[in-house]
Amino acid sequence: MFKLKEGSVLISVIIIISVAISLVIVVYERTTSSYSSVVKQQYEYQKAIYSITAVEALKSLFKYDNTRYDGQTDIWNAVPPIPIQDGFLTITITPVNSKFPINGLANSDEEVRDRYANAFRTLLEEKEMPIDIVDDTLSYLGTGYLNAALVDESSSPYGYRGGKLQSLAEAFYIPAIGVEFNKVAEFSSMGDPNNKINLNFASKEVIVALIPELEPYVDAIITARDENDLEDVSDVYELMGGSSQETYNAALNYFDVKSQYFYVKIEIIIQDDISYYHILFDKNGSNASIIKYIEGGSIEYF
Repeated sequence: MFKLKEGSVLISVIIIISVAISLVIVVYERTTSSYSSVVKQQYEYQKAIYSITAVEALKSLFKYDNTRYDGQTDIWNAVPPIPIQDGFLTITITPVNSKFPINGLANSDEEVRDRYANAFRTLLEEKEMPIDIVDDTLSYLGTGYLNAALVDESSSPYGYRGGKLQSLAEAFYIPAIGVEFNKVAEFSSMGDPNNKINLNFASKEVIVALIPELEPYVDAIITARDENDLEDVSDVYELMGGSSQETYNAALNYFDVKSQYFYVKIEIIIQDDISYYHILFDKNGSNASIIKYIEGGSIEYF
């Protein structure tokens, strides 16, 4: 019954976006006297309305999502591409904690920070990327060998932050990341507020790198989640066979089955003209609020 309701909500969201798209087209057909002279402006205005409409529809979508866990079978993870006049609207929704959280390197606890730094280093080595990215990131976040007293902040607006990243895109300005940004973005994010990873989405490599305690059980975890979402963190303890409460407790500080921040990337194509909109949602229970809304390029922003 619940699944049927979820399906109805998803259909309703798609209908809302489609109706809004139709209204935009009608308005322009009635008010645009010289299409050829304003085609670019028309496309931009259309795309902005499509994006805003999609965002409002997604708020409704999140409202009907379960609040106990976030997994691959959730309704928000099933929005198909939507055809529009002369193009398509595509929505990609990614839990921010489905990837490695770079902001973990800004933790004030040295032991915790070292775990994130070591995990980052391991992932970079596996991807055959420069490991000096770790030291540059620590320095940028203010937790490395450099500190505010040693950095000439006037030399560059991006030379030193001294705190958590406000977006993943900001990492582009960390010197060692630079040209490697797209590769780093494939497995990294800015992180959720608690910098835990969601085991319903995180890759095997990220799980093992950040939580080596789970390495003996990672295949069982992935098999279980692919068959049916993990609904509670206690599911992991069961998959561990209850072998070690101490090991489980140590790992529990770094994983969850819920997500708070969701990265929504909207791609709109009209007549081969492409625009991207990037939205960071904060989902608290059945409510979802917008933290950031950015019109930008195709890079990963969060």
